[in-house]
Amino acid sequence: MYRTLFEQAFYSHVDGVVQQVAVRKALVCIGDSIFRGQPPVITWYRIVALFAVSAAVSKEVVLNGNAHLVPVVVTTFAELVDRYLAVWIYRQGGWVGCHPSSTRRSANIGRKCIR
Repeated sequence: MYRTLFEQAFYSHVDGVVQQVAVRKALVCIGDSIFRGQPPVITWYRIVALFAVSAAVSKEVVLNGNAHLVPVVVTTFAELVDRYLAVWIYRQGGWVGCHPSSTRRSANIGRKCIR
């Protein structure tokens, strides 16, 4: 009886860890692919693609009954932003640097946003 309880508890925990690792690895591979290059190729389109993929992965895990994995997606997304995007976004004037009504807008900002 105790062995069965232990096995159930152990394997349910292992399955949860395996799911977390799989979701994290998948999102990291996708992020690495989106920004592949030396140096990494970063554009606003690719940033939006990372948002879209992360949202799709979140939706998929929820639809499959694994809503507990959404924080893994959020954490991995944040790690990818730190790894690839934080410095680039800062150099572009931040998130407002791409907004048409931004006071920091230069004559070339429109071209930067659509490259």
